[in-house]
Amino acid sequence: MLNLIARDLFALPSLLAKELDVQRNAYFQLAINVEDKETEYLVYANLPGVKPEHVNIEFKDDILDISVKFQEDKQVKNNFVIQEFHSNYSASRKLKVPGVDANKIDAHFENGVLSIKLPKKEQVLAKKITIKVNAPEVIENKSE
Repeated sequence: MLNLIARDLFALPSLLAKELDVQRNAYFQLAINVEDKETEYLVYANLPGVKPEHVNIEFKDDILDISVKFQEDKQVKNNFVIQEFHSNYSASRKLKVPGVDANKIDAHFENGVLSIKLPKKEQVLAKKITIKVNAPEVIENKSE
């Protein structure tokens, strides 16, 4: 009996290594900032640890769709246990942005920050109307 317990104790690390092969799925909130400028909308998203190839941006029917999806595999080795973690991360955000010139949308990714410029269409831009001031006309009294 004691030999059986001792054998099982030595087998424990290999059993744990198999049991700790963990699959994690995580959905995280995609935090964004939006600025409404005179000629464009600016959208910023902080994506630390994300690579540009994991980001997808689409614009259709005045909807800006930003999505992030990536997989991370990690192995941690201790004295007796090898832990493997397989994680899938995904996030998405949709914004209604009316009056955007879709052909001029521009996106940049630098130091974990996604920046998207959405230029407004000409018809959406506010047109300043100047008021002309004329000298008042003098109306003569011809009833005399």
